[in-house]
Amino acid sequence: YYPPGCYGITFLPYLTPGERTPDWPHATGAILGLTVSNLASATASTNASTDFTKPPINHMAGILYRAAMEGITYQLAEGLATMKRACRDEFKPSTLLVVGGGSHNQLWRQMLADVLQLELRFPREKESAAL
Repeated sequence: YYPPGCYGITFLPYLTPGERTPDWPHATGAILGLTVSNLASATASTNASTDFTKPPINHMAGILYRAAMEGITYQLAEGLATMKRACRDEFKPSTLLVVGGGSHNQLWRQMLADVLQLELRFPREKESAAL
C-alpha cells in the first residue's frame, strides 16, 4: 500500500510536447520531489504483520508507478476543468467512459472516481477507444 502523494514524489505527464498541453507546447515530463529522505522512507523495511504505513522493502518502482497514475489523473482533471470553463453551463458530465489498458487497474479506477467526482462506466470491450 502506498499512500496518496507518494511520499512527496510527483510525476508530470507531459511526455509528448503539446499532446495534452495545448497551452504549454514546451512542457516536458518530469519526476519531482526525489530526496534522500523520501527515498529512504519509501524503501525502508517494515514489520509486515502490523505496519501498513510504510511500503515493503525496495518498492520504489511501485511508488513511481503510483505517482505516474496520480499525475495522469490530475492532468485529466485539469482537462475536464478546462472543458467545463470553456462550455460554461452547457457541459455537465455525470459519467465517464473509461477504456484502454488503464481501465483494468482497480487502483486507478478509484483514483479517477475520487478526483473527477464522476461515475465511471466500463464497456464490455475494454479496448474500444476508437469505436
